[in-house]
Amino acid sequence: MTSLPVRIRNVLTTLIAGAALTSACNQDSVITDTRGTDGGAGNGAAGATGLGGAGGAGGAGGAGTYPGLIGNGPTEPERAKYCMGLGAPILVPGAGGVAQCAGKLAETTFRYGICVCESVSAVNIQTDSLDSRTATSPVSGGAAVGINQSYSVAGKATIGGSFFVGAGLSSSAPHTIHGDLQVNGNVATAAGIHVVRDAWVGGTVIGAPGVLDVGRDFYNPAPPGPAVSVKGTSHKQAVTVPAPCDCDPARILDVSAVVNEGKTNNHNALSGLDPDRLKSVSQETVLALPCGRYYLSSINTSAKLTLQITGRTAIYVGGSIGGAGEISVDVGPAGELDFFIDGSLSLSGKVRFGSQDRPAASRIYMGSDKGIALAGDGIFVGNLYAPRSALSSSQSPLVIYGSVFTKTISATDLNVHYDRAITDAAKGCDPPKPGPAPTCNKCGDCVSGTACIDGKCGDCRTDADCCAPRTCKAGKCGGYIVE
Repeated sequence: MTSLPVRIRNVLTTLIAGAALTSACNQDSVITDTRGTDGGAGNGAAGATGLGGAGGAGGAGGAGTYPGLIGNGPTEPERAKYCMGLGAPILVPGAGGVAQCAGKLAETTFRYGICVCESVSAVNIQTDSLDSRTATSPVSGGAAVGINQSYSVAGKATIGGSFFVGAGLSSSAPHTIHGDLQVNGNVATAAGIHVVRDAWVGGTVIGAPGVLDVGRDFYNPAPPGPAVSVKGTSHKQAVTVPAPCDCDPARILDVSAVVNEGKTNNHNALSGLDPDRLKSVSQETVLALPCGRYYLSSINTSAKLTLQITGRTAIYVGGSIGGAGEISVDVGPAGELDFFIDGSLSLSGKVRFGSQDRPAASRIYMGSDKGIALAGDGIFVGNLYAPRSALSSSQSPLVIYGSVFTKTISATDLNVHYDRAITDAAKGCDPPKPGPAPTCNKCGDCVSGTACIDGKCGDCRTDADCCAPRTCKAGKCGGYIVE
């Protein structure tokens, strides 16, 4: 870990996963805070206006330090560069020091509407997708689901995209797959599974005649038995379905290291934000953050807390986020926010980490195993990465605008509206440099729609060459299956 600070510093320079902004950060380097406490003098040389409030004017300053923060953070020119989306490739901690563009990280992390390292416990599951770039209404395709271990659900499921299971699948209620079905083990169903496209099954299909209805081709080590109805062609071949979600401990993002570096390199002093500002929120608060990177010790609220985000913003939380109050994040038409949380996430009030019409603009990264508990009104907005944590909700249904990547999920009814705009997050990345084709080891190492074939990045030949659930079109790994 001796070289980690240098690598993480690169992470924090560019790790805002999302579409690149096309204009500089035009807003003033001032935080607007509607809290009703007294204002005070700024600490340090004259600069950004300090936080003010009813009963006192904000003091001059903004270049000072705050207790608990290490150092004074970056300079204003560095922030201006950050706000324009500029910077060198990042080095992701925990991923072997492999440099990659921040947008590519988001694009490969949030490929599925639901991605689970272990298991899902839910009665009913439904996924569909929207595209916030074009403000389209949800469609039945484009929202794939990946489960690394076995899948067993008592209720019905409508998967708005392809469905990948790293072990076996069993169900006792009807399932509809608006894409492909890939299962590494057996498929056992009492109520029928309809697959719109192709099906790959590594084991045996168990059930009544025609219980697995395949709209196109079927792939299995044995000829299809009476339980399988195939409208296309049956292919007798070995089938191996790899675990769809990248839960390898060696490749999980080291969020704790990212947060620790965020404690050192941030724009708190430039904007006058006390890291303990949201440690205990007891009255309704609206905090407008300008473009930049900010460190907070923790967030705990018993009242309504609104964060207004107008530009490229990251928030690093050293502790947990919790309380009985309501948290709402307004990213407006152009803001984007990444939360890096080192503790747990447990909220009994309403939770909106972004806007329902722009879910791709909000990303939440958690590296701990402390769990995620959601109550409130059962609606969550944002793309959540927490491969070590169990997600549970006491509300039914749990409705997610965005996506979830967790260790397990426990919910009565789970509805996910996936925003396909996040699949284009790498559009702001630098194009590949001229020269020999880059080398690669696995899916996801290549950029610009190329596939990893025989250790080199190049044009894809079939869907199997691309990172699932992406498909191969005209030699490029790109589109999702959308009806």
